[in-house]
Amino acid sequence: MDKSKIAQAMAADACNCLVNTEAAWLEGAAEDATALAVEDSIIMKGAVCAAGSHMLYNFRPPYQAECIDRAEKKGYAVVARCNMAEFGMGPLSSSWFGSCTLPGEERLSSGAAMAVRQGIAEAALALDEGGAALSAAAMGGCVAMRPSYGAASRYGLISYISSTEQLCAVAPKLDEAAKLLEAICGHDGKDGTSLQQESWELHSPVELSGKKVALLIPAAARSLWEAPLAQAALQLEAAGLSVETVELPYLELAPLALQVMSAAEGCNNISRFDGVKYGYRTEKYRDIEELYRKSRSEAMGETAKYKAILGTYVLSKGRYEQYYYKALQVRGLIKQAFDQLFESYAAVLLPGSLGMAPLPAEAEERFAADLALSAAPALAGLPVLSLPWELADGMGALQICADTCRDQEALAVAKILEGGAN
Repeated sequence: MDKSKIAQAMAADACNCLVNTEAAWLEGAAEDATALAVEDSIIMKGAVCAAGSHMLYNFRPPYQAECIDRAEKKGYAVVARCNMAEFGMGPLSSSWFGSCTLPGEERLSSGAAMAVRQGIAEAALALDEGGAALSAAAMGGCVAMRPSYGAASRYGLISYISSTEQLCAVAPKLDEAAKLLEAICGHDGKDGTSLQQESWELHSPVELSGKKVALLIPAAARSLWEAPLAQAALQLEAAGLSVETVELPYLELAPLALQVMSAAEGCNNISRFDGVKYGYRTEKYRDIEELYRKSRSEAMGETAKYKAILGTYVLSKGRYEQYYYKALQVRGLIKQAFDQLFESYAAVLLPGSLGMAPLPAEAEERFAADLALSAAPALAGLPVLSLPWELADGMGALQICADTCRDQEALAVAKILEGGAN
């Protein structure tokens, strides 16, 4: 670890990618450690962990996320905490710390990706709920890998969508992202969603010759992605794979289902932030009800308030079956559709973004558009990798996913494509 170089990169940060960072972390890191950045939703003992929100501006937890403990045991050292959307909700522009952007541009990016791109860290951990973190990393010039749901412990995360969110690794190259995931993945008894598999060998040999890859192009992305995906298909075919265009039932319902689930689960997860035990508390209030109302109104952003209101509605009496239960049914149907697809195909190739990184004025519209591309794999709990891929208007995100617990196959296919855009 070159501490002086990292310190210079931190001081020169032109992207607003860093939050709540203390000089002692870098100074205390071992010389031979690998510099690691973690998103603001990943809890560190004694550090301010705000999840991009004013609501938690002074929250210093007394315990630490399992992923950090495991990474440190494998030679990583946390040197920085990264900017993110408030609680992971909505577009990247919703952070209380202000927007993180690409170097020298107004286009939005993620703090984790920009920490890696600027040389502040050699790899980063972010929390991905529906593909937004993966896409942001790729549009920012990095690779990102999200393992199968339950592979990495969720203990010590500030949750948003508990049933879909999973840690993802961001790095300059796929091997570095996979190495970080190998360090943190494995069963954890403190996490009720943790899979029983004790360790994950992502670099184990995979024979791909003669296998098939499914090409999935949603209608909204066809005009932009048809030629780039054809280029990717040629690379895969040159490596001995066959590529076939397919359709996935219920694909158009995936973003709607995820929006309902995100409101319901997000509402429950942020309900604990009430200004009583920790976090922001309004200065003047007459009773406990006003304390709750004013603290949340003053400290939470518009997206968080929207999720709280919508979530309360979809979980209310008479609406649960109409909305949340239906969303769970759609999720089940999408998982079945993927299960059937993976009976014949080793992996699925699909777009991860509808263009290059968005400008702030485009943030809301693009967030919804990109969710339509990335929601289905997230709902199915699949391992997904995201690669930078050249589009007509700039750098987009290309996704590769495989069946649950077949993460090494997704990685093997992605490595064929790595660097192929250039």
